[in-house]
Amino acid sequence: MLANQKVTKLHDDGTFDQFSKFLTKKSYKSENTAMAYRNDITKFFNVVKNKEIKYITKADLDLTLDHFEEFQAYLHDQKLSNKTINRNVAAVKEFIKYLRGKKHIEFDTEYLNLIDSLPEQKNQYGVLSIEEVEKMTDLIMTLPKIRDREMKKFLFLFSLDTCARLDNCLKLKWSDFQENENDVQISMIAKGNKDFRPRISKGFYKELLKIKTENELVFPISSSSVSDLMARLRKEMNISDSRKVVFHSLRKCGGSFQFRLHGDIHAAQKALGHSNINTTTIYLDDQDYGLTGAVSSRGRVSEEYYKEVDHDVLIKAISKLPKSQQLLLNIKIDEVIKNDN
Repeated sequence: MLANQKVTKLHDDGTFDQFSKFLTKKSYKSENTAMAYRNDITKFFNVVKNKEIKYITKADLDLTLDHFEEFQAYLHDQKLSNKTINRNVAAVKEFIKYLRGKKHIEFDTEYLNLIDSLPEQKNQYGVLSIEEVEKMTDLIMTLPKIRDREMKKFLFLFSLDTCARLDNCLKLKWSDFQENENDVQISMIAKGNKDFRPRISKGFYKELLKIKTENELVFPISSSSVSDLMARLRKEMNISDSRKVVFHSLRKCGGSFQFRLHGDIHAAQKALGHSNINTTTIYLDDQDYGLTGAVSSRGRVSEEYYKEVDHDVLIKAISKLPKSQQLLLNIKIDEVIKNDN
Protein backbone atom coordinates (compact mmCIF):
# COMPACT_ATOMS: atom_id res chain seq x y z
CA MET A 1 0.00 0.00 0.00
CA LEU A 2 1.04 3.57 -0.67
CA ALA A 3 1.02 4.64 2.96
CA ASN A 4 3.31 1.77 3.97
CA GLN A 5 6.16 2.65 1.62
CA LYS A 6 9.43 2.81 3.58
CA VAL A 7 11.67 5.86 3.40
CA THR A 8 14.97 6.40 5.21
CA LYS A 9 14.49 9.45 7.43
CA LEU A 10 17.00 11.93 8.86
CA HIS A 11 16.40 13.99 12.01
CA ASP A 12 13.50 11.65 12.82
CA ASP A 13 11.20 13.04 15.53
CA GLY A 14 8.15 11.02 14.56
CA THR A 15 6.73 13.51 12.05
CA PHE A 16 7.14 11.26 9.04
CA ASP A 17 5.60 8.35 10.95
CA GLN A 18 2.58 10.54 11.66
CA PHE A 19 2.44 11.45 7.98
CA SER A 20 2.43 7.74 7.08
CA LYS A 21 -0.37 7.06 9.57
CA PHE A 22 -2.36 9.96 8.12
CA LEU A 23 -2.01 8.49 4.62
CA THR A 24 -2.95 5.03 5.87
CA LYS A 25 -6.17 6.49 7.23
CA LYS A 26 -6.88 8.11 3.86
CA SER A 27 -6.11 4.88 2.01
CA TYR A 28 -9.10 3.25 3.73
CA LYS A 29 -11.20 5.45 1.46
CA SER A 30 -9.10 4.65 -1.60
CA GLU A 31 -5.48 4.45 -2.70
CA ASN A 32 -6.11 7.30 -5.13
CA THR A 33 -7.28 9.48 -2.26
CA ALA A 34 -4.13 8.71 -0.27
CA MET A 35 -1.98 9.48 -3.32
CA ALA A 36 -3.70 12.84 -3.82
CA TYR A 37 -3.13 13.83 -0.18
CA ARG A 38 0.49 12.72 -0.35
CA ASN A 39 1.17 14.77 -3.48
CA ASP A 40 -0.56 17.91 -2.18
CA ILE A 41 1.15 17.88 1.22
CA THR A 42 4.56 17.04 -0.26
CA LYS A 43 4.22 19.94 -2.68
CA PHE A 44 3.36 22.33 0.16
CA PHE A 45 6.52 21.62 2.16
CA ASN A 46 8.65 21.70 -0.98
CA VAL A 47 7.36 25.21 -1.67
CA VAL A 48 7.23 26.85 1.78
CA LYS A 49 10.08 24.98 3.52
CA ASN A 50 12.17 23.86 0.55
CA LYS A 51 12.27 20.38 2.07
CA GLU A 52 11.22 16.90 1.10
CA ILE A 53 8.48 15.51 3.30
CA LYS A 54 10.77 12.83 4.76
CA TYR A 55 12.96 15.55 6.30
CA ILE A 56 10.17 17.61 7.88
CA THR A 57 10.39 18.00 11.67
CA LYS A 58 8.13 19.48 14.32
CA ALA A 59 9.91 22.81 14.00
CA ASP A 60 8.86 23.00 10.34
CA LEU A 61 5.24 22.63 11.39
CA ASP A 62 5.22 26.00 13.18
CA LEU A 63 3.35 27.58 10.29
CA THR A 64 1.54 30.88 9.77
CA LEU A 65 -1.03 32.36 7.44
CA ASP A 66 1.85 33.72 5.35
CA HIS A 67 2.99 30.20 4.47
CA PHE A 68 -0.42 29.29 3.08
CA GLU A 69 -0.74 32.53 1.15
CA GLU A 70 2.70 31.86 -0.34
CA PHE A 71 1.52 28.39 -1.35
CA GLN A 72 -1.67 29.74 -2.92
CA ALA A 73 0.34 32.32 -4.88
CA TYR A 74 2.73 29.64 -6.11
CA LEU A 75 -0.11 27.41 -7.32
CA HIS A 76 -1.80 30.38 -8.97
CA ASP A 77 1.41 31.15 -10.86
CA GLN A 78 1.37 27.55 -12.07
CA LYS A 79 -1.94 28.37 -13.82
CA LEU A 80 -3.88 25.89 -11.70
CA SER A 81 -7.62 26.36 -11.30
CA ASN A 82 -9.01 27.77 -8.06
CA LYS A 83 -10.70 24.44 -7.42
CA THR A 84 -7.35 22.62 -7.60
CA ILE A 85 -5.67 25.25 -5.41
CA ASN A 86 -8.42 24.90 -2.79
CA ARG A 87 -8.01 21.13 -2.82
CA ASN A 88 -4.24 21.40 -2.28
CA VAL A 89 -4.66 23.82 0.61
CA ALA A 90 -7.45 21.77 2.19
CA ALA A 91 -5.23 18.67 2.23
CA VAL A 92 -2.49 20.49 4.14
CA LYS A 93 -4.96 22.04 6.59
CA GLU A 94 -6.41 18.62 7.33
CA PHE A 95 -2.93 17.18 7.95
CA ILE A 96 -2.03 19.99 10.37
CA LYS A 97 -5.30 19.51 12.26
CA TYR A 98 -4.60 15.77 12.40
CA LEU A 99 -1.18 16.40 13.98
CA ARG A 100 -2.73 18.82 16.47
CA GLY A 101 -5.38 16.27 17.37
CA LYS A 102 -2.70 13.61 17.89
CA LYS A 103 -0.82 16.11 20.10
CA HIS A 104 2.22 15.71 17.89
CA ILE A 105 2.40 19.51 17.75
CA GLU A 106 1.37 22.11 20.32
CA PHE A 107 1.53 25.18 18.08
CA ASP A 108 -1.47 27.48 17.79
CA THR A 109 -3.43 26.48 14.68
CA GLU A 110 -6.23 29.06 14.90
CA TYR A 111 -4.80 30.75 11.81
CA LEU A 112 -6.15 27.85 9.74
CA ASN A 113 -9.63 29.36 10.11
CA LEU A 114 -8.40 32.55 8.44
CA ILE A 115 -7.36 30.86 5.20
CA ASP A 116 -9.87 31.93 2.57
CA SER A 117 -10.95 29.53 -0.14
CA LEU A 118 -10.64 30.95 -3.63
CA PRO A 119 -13.88 31.40 -5.61
CA GLU A 120 -14.66 28.43 -7.82
CA GLN A 121 -16.45 28.64 -11.13
CA LYS A 122 -19.94 27.18 -11.04
CA ASN A 123 -20.85 24.58 -13.65
CA GLN A 124 -17.34 23.83 -14.82
CA TYR A 125 -18.95 21.59 -17.42
CA GLY A 126 -22.07 22.53 -19.31
CA VAL A 127 -25.48 20.89 -19.08
CA LEU A 128 -27.26 19.30 -22.03
CA SER A 129 -31.01 19.22 -22.51
CA ILE A 130 -32.78 15.91 -23.05
CA GLU A 131 -33.57 17.04 -26.60
CA GLU A 132 -29.86 17.54 -27.25
CA VAL A 133 -28.99 14.11 -25.86
CA GLU A 134 -31.61 12.52 -28.11
CA LYS A 135 -30.18 14.42 -31.06
CA MET A 136 -26.73 13.09 -30.18
CA THR A 137 -27.95 9.49 -30.08
CA ASP A 138 -29.65 9.98 -33.46
CA LEU A 139 -26.41 11.32 -34.93
CA ILE A 140 -24.42 8.42 -33.49
CA MET A 141 -26.65 6.06 -35.46
CA THR A 142 -26.55 8.06 -38.72
CA LEU A 143 -23.16 9.76 -39.06
CA PRO A 144 -20.62 7.85 -41.18
CA LYS A 145 -17.51 6.13 -39.86
CA ILE A 146 -18.57 5.58 -36.24
CA ARG A 147 -17.42 2.25 -34.84
CA ASP A 148 -19.60 0.36 -32.36
CA ARG A 149 -22.32 2.95 -32.93
CA GLU A 150 -25.12 1.06 -31.17
CA MET A 151 -22.96 0.44 -28.12
CA LYS A 152 -22.03 4.12 -27.96
CA LYS A 153 -25.67 5.14 -28.32
CA PHE A 154 -26.57 3.00 -25.32
CA LEU A 155 -23.57 4.37 -23.40
CA PHE A 156 -25.02 7.87 -23.77
CA LEU A 157 -28.50 6.74 -22.78
CA PHE A 158 -27.18 4.75 -19.82
CA SER A 159 -25.27 7.73 -18.41
CA LEU A 160 -28.33 9.95 -18.85
CA ASP A 161 -30.61 7.42 -17.15
CA THR A 162 -28.33 6.52 -14.21
CA CYS A 163 -26.25 9.73 -13.85
CA ALA A 164 -23.16 7.50 -13.96
CA ARG A 165 -19.71 8.94 -14.68
CA LEU A 166 -17.84 7.81 -17.77
CA ASP A 167 -15.24 5.83 -15.81
CA ASN A 168 -18.02 3.94 -14.00
CA CYS A 169 -19.73 3.17 -17.30
CA LEU A 170 -16.55 1.84 -18.89
CA LYS A 171 -15.83 -0.40 -15.87
CA LEU A 172 -19.38 -1.73 -15.71
CA LYS A 173 -19.76 -5.52 -16.01
CA TRP A 174 -22.82 -7.56 -16.86
CA SER A 175 -22.45 -9.26 -13.49
CA ASP A 176 -23.09 -5.87 -11.82
CA PHE A 177 -26.78 -6.04 -12.81
CA GLN A 178 -29.29 -7.54 -10.38
CA GLU A 179 -32.75 -8.11 -11.83
CA ASN A 180 -35.55 -7.56 -9.31
CA GLU A 181 -39.31 -7.91 -9.53
CA ASN A 182 -39.95 -4.34 -10.68
CA ASP A 183 -36.59 -3.04 -11.89
CA VAL A 184 -32.88 -3.78 -12.28
CA GLN A 185 -30.33 -2.60 -9.71
CA ILE A 186 -26.73 -1.88 -10.67
CA SER A 187 -23.76 -2.11 -8.29
CA MET A 188 -20.95 0.38 -8.89
CA ILE A 189 -18.06 1.87 -6.96
CA ALA A 190 -18.23 5.61 -7.48
CA LYS A 191 -15.80 8.45 -6.82
CA GLY A 192 -14.29 8.28 -3.34
CA ASN A 193 -14.75 4.50 -3.22
CA LYS A 194 -18.44 4.94 -2.38
CA ASP A 195 -21.21 2.51 -3.27
CA PHE A 196 -23.38 3.77 -6.12
CA ARG A 197 -26.50 1.69 -6.82
CA PRO A 198 -28.74 3.22 -9.49
CA ARG A 199 -31.78 1.41 -10.85
CA ILE A 200 -33.04 1.11 -14.41
CA SER A 201 -36.28 -0.21 -15.83
CA LYS A 202 -36.58 -3.78 -17.02
CA GLY A 203 -37.44 -2.42 -20.45
CA PHE A 204 -34.19 -0.47 -20.70
CA TYR A 205 -32.22 -3.47 -19.43
CA LYS A 206 -33.79 -5.61 -22.15
CA GLU A 207 -32.66 -3.04 -24.72
CA LEU A 208 -29.14 -3.06 -23.26
CA LEU A 209 -28.92 -6.83 -23.63
CA LYS A 210 -29.00 -6.36 -27.41
CA ILE A 211 -25.38 -5.14 -27.29
CA LYS A 212 -24.14 -7.95 -25.04
CA THR A 213 -21.09 -9.81 -26.33
CA GLU A 214 -18.74 -12.40 -24.86
CA ASN A 215 -16.85 -9.55 -23.20
CA GLU A 216 -17.67 -9.21 -19.49
CA LEU A 217 -17.70 -5.42 -19.88
CA VAL A 218 -20.96 -3.79 -20.93
CA PHE A 219 -19.17 -1.00 -22.83
CA PRO A 220 -15.75 -2.34 -23.95
CA ILE A 221 -14.64 0.92 -25.58
CA SER A 222 -11.93 3.46 -24.75
CA SER A 223 -12.44 6.81 -23.05
CA SER A 224 -10.47 8.48 -25.86
CA SER A 225 -12.93 7.22 -28.47
CA VAL A 226 -15.78 8.70 -26.40
CA SER A 227 -13.97 12.05 -26.19
CA ASP A 228 -13.40 12.02 -29.95
CA LEU A 229 -17.07 11.24 -30.51
CA MET A 230 -18.17 14.10 -28.22
CA ALA A 231 -15.96 16.51 -30.18
CA ARG A 232 -17.54 15.37 -33.43
CA LEU A 233 -21.07 15.70 -32.04
CA ARG A 234 -20.39 19.19 -30.70
CA LYS A 235 -19.20 20.26 -34.13
CA GLU A 236 -22.13 18.61 -35.91
CA MET A 237 -24.65 20.29 -33.57
CA ASN A 238 -22.86 23.66 -33.56
CA ILE A 239 -22.43 23.58 -29.78
CA SER A 240 -20.08 26.43 -28.88
CA ASP A 241 -16.93 25.86 -26.84
CA SER A 242 -18.18 28.38 -24.29
CA ARG A 243 -20.84 25.87 -23.16
CA LYS A 244 -18.10 23.42 -22.10
CA VAL A 245 -20.13 20.38 -23.13
CA VAL A 246 -18.41 17.05 -22.44
CA PHE A 247 -19.59 13.51 -21.71
CA HIS A 248 -20.01 14.55 -18.06
CA SER A 249 -22.76 16.89 -19.28
CA LEU A 250 -24.97 13.81 -19.71
CA ARG A 251 -24.69 13.14 -15.99
CA LYS A 252 -25.67 16.73 -15.25
CA CYS A 253 -28.64 16.42 -17.58
CA GLY A 254 -29.79 13.31 -15.71
CA GLY A 255 -29.42 15.05 -12.35
CA SER A 256 -31.44 18.05 -13.55
CA PHE A 257 -34.19 15.73 -14.77
CA GLN A 258 -34.37 14.02 -11.36
CA PHE A 259 -34.70 17.43 -9.71
CA ARG A 260 -37.59 18.40 -12.00
CA LEU A 261 -39.23 14.98 -11.66
CA HIS A 262 -39.36 15.02 -7.86
CA GLY A 263 -39.17 18.76 -7.16
CA ASP A 264 -36.66 17.85 -4.46
CA ILE A 265 -32.94 18.57 -4.56
CA HIS A 266 -32.33 15.63 -2.21
CA ALA A 267 -33.69 13.28 -4.89
CA ALA A 268 -31.16 14.73 -7.34
CA GLN A 269 -28.44 14.39 -4.71
CA LYS A 270 -29.25 10.70 -4.27
CA ALA A 271 -29.37 10.08 -8.03
CA LEU A 272 -25.97 11.74 -8.48
CA GLY A 273 -24.44 10.01 -5.45
CA HIS A 274 -23.23 13.24 -3.83
CA SER A 275 -22.25 13.36 -0.16
CA ASN A 276 -22.54 17.15 -0.08
CA ILE A 277 -25.75 18.77 -1.31
CA ASN A 278 -23.80 21.91 -2.25
CA THR A 279 -22.14 19.84 -4.97
CA THR A 280 -25.58 18.91 -6.29
CA THR A 281 -26.59 22.56 -6.69
CA ILE A 282 -23.56 23.07 -8.95
CA TYR A 283 -24.69 20.16 -11.14
CA LEU A 284 -28.20 21.41 -11.79
CA ASP A 285 -29.06 23.20 -14.99
CA ASP A 286 -29.07 26.97 -14.58
CA GLN A 287 -32.65 26.88 -15.87
CA ASP A 288 -33.62 25.22 -12.59
CA TYR A 289 -32.83 28.51 -10.85
CA GLY A 290 -34.27 31.94 -11.46
CA LEU A 291 -37.60 30.63 -12.75
CA THR A 292 -40.67 32.72 -12.07
CA GLY A 293 -41.80 31.76 -8.58
CA ALA A 294 -45.01 29.90 -7.83
CA VAL A 295 -46.62 32.95 -6.22
CA SER A 296 -45.60 35.31 -9.03
CA SER A 297 -46.74 32.87 -11.71
CA ARG A 298 -50.10 32.42 -10.04
CA GLY A 299 -51.16 35.95 -10.90
CA ARG A 300 -50.48 35.56 -14.62
CA VAL A 301 -52.97 32.77 -15.35
CA SER A 302 -55.60 30.81 -13.48
CA GLU A 303 -54.47 27.65 -11.70
CA GLU A 304 -57.45 25.91 -13.31
CA TYR A 305 -56.65 27.18 -16.81
CA TYR A 306 -55.73 23.73 -18.15
CA LYS A 307 -59.26 22.56 -17.27
CA GLU A 308 -60.89 25.41 -19.16
CA VAL A 309 -59.29 25.00 -22.60
CA ASP A 310 -60.44 22.42 -25.13
CA HIS A 311 -58.55 19.21 -25.84
CA ASP A 312 -56.85 20.41 -29.05
CA VAL A 313 -55.42 23.50 -27.33
CA LEU A 314 -54.16 21.38 -24.44
CA ILE A 315 -52.44 18.91 -26.78
CA LYS A 316 -50.89 21.78 -28.75
CA ALA A 317 -49.57 23.36 -25.54
CA ILE A 318 -48.11 20.04 -24.36
CA SER A 319 -46.41 19.51 -27.73
CA LYS A 320 -44.57 22.82 -27.23
CA LEU A 321 -43.22 21.83 -23.81
CA PRO A 322 -39.54 20.83 -23.50
CA LYS A 323 -38.98 17.10 -23.87
CA SER A 324 -38.11 16.78 -20.17
CA GLN A 325 -41.49 18.23 -19.15
CA GLN A 326 -43.32 15.95 -21.58
CA LEU A 327 -41.53 13.00 -19.98
CA LEU A 328 -42.61 14.18 -16.53
CA LEU A 329 -46.20 14.45 -17.73
CA ASN A 330 -46.11 10.95 -19.22
CA ILE A 331 -44.74 9.56 -15.96
CA LYS A 332 -47.57 11.17 -13.99
CA ILE A 333 -50.16 9.88 -16.48
CA ASP A 334 -48.75 6.38 -16.10
CA GLU A 335 -48.91 6.66 -12.30
CA VAL A 336 -52.57 7.75 -12.43
CA ILE A 337 -53.53 4.89 -14.75
CA LYS A 338 -51.78 2.32 -12.55
CA ASN A 339 -53.38 3.69 -9.38
CA ASP A 340 -56.85 3.68 -10.96
CA ASN A 341 -56.40 0.07 -11.95
